[in-house]
Amino acid sequence: MSRALLSVEGLSVTFTTPEGPVYAVREVSFELDEGEVLGIVGESGSGKTVTCRSLLGLLPRNAHITGGRIWFEGRDLVTAPEELPRLRGLKMAMIFQTPSTYLDPLMRVGVQIGESLRFHLGATRKAGRDNVMQLLRDVHIPQPEERVNAYPHELSGGMKQRVMIAGALASRPSILVADEPTTALDVTVQAEILRLLRELRAEYGLSIVLVSHDLGVIAEMCDRIVVMKDGQVMEQGKTTRILRQPADTYTRQLIASHASLKPQADGPADSPPGLPDDEPLLRVQNLSVTYGLEDGRLARLAARLPILRGRPRVEAVRDVSFAVQRGETLGIVGESGSGKSTIGR
Repeated sequence: MSRALLSVEGLSVTFTTPEGPVYAVREVSFELDEGEVLGIVGESGSGKTVTCRSLLGLLPRNAHITGGRIWFEGRDLVTAPEELPRLRGLKMAMIFQTPSTYLDPLMRVGVQIGESLRFHLGATRKAGRDNVMQLLRDVHIPQPEERVNAYPHELSGGMKQRVMIAGALASRPSILVADEPTTALDVTVQAEILRLLRELRAEYGLSIVLVSHDLGVIAEMCDRIVVMKDGQVMEQGKTTRILRQPADTYTRQLIASHASLKPQADGPADSPPGLPDDEPLLRVQNLSVTYGLEDGRLARLAARLPILRGRPRVEAVRDVSFAVQRGETLGIVGESGSGKSTIGR
């Protein structure tokens, strides 16, 4: 039988501003059980991130916990903030929405991941490196022997997010707080990160607090859901109950706004009414676009920088054709680097 690993009771957080106090979180309560994934969902400004930062004592200087309790391992972290430096990273860890903001651009990723091992566990350089290599393998980073010495700018967005996850898991915490971990990623990379979190939950025995404004991600990952709006909890409960029988009007609006959670009609969608079937307004046939250094400013730059000489041409778009009818909306979708923006330009 599971028991509450973390308990938040009546948490309130207020920001001090020149215009007056801002009540960002108001009497929020929830529990996280051992091995559970708890989703916190709501629109931007609903208080999700402030709530989660409160758990680890990562609030900005002008933010103050003005009420409530945060119980973890028999301690109230609100009244015993001196415990947080020891617990942060060792027992509770956090991954953020934009890893580029939190990874040091001047440090190799292996060194950054190893910091927690040295600080919390006193690991030697050799033992630390061995553990870092295993962590990189655990988060499925290819060629870890090379990536361990890479700088953040040499990695893709998905790879940087995996590095952050590896760093958060270095000391084997029992709770992982993931604040919008897939928002800035392509949908295919997002799916990989979510699959990775599921694997790590099983392997490490993690309890996860997953913050997102995307109810589809929450529905896929979470055992229970907390719905927030304007700093307050609107409702909470089992994921299946919330999605099938939402009690609050705001929750129903969230579900209705997410296409994948709405009932789908059988058969193909009808064409928009009143659109003519005549000649397309725009027709693109066999469009190809190549980037190179043959002329213009890039050629002049290459003449001064030998490192650019002989660089291969890049085919950004190859043999693309489509047509747009008058009054029609055409969607172009694909991963970063697939050529979408080049076609549009």
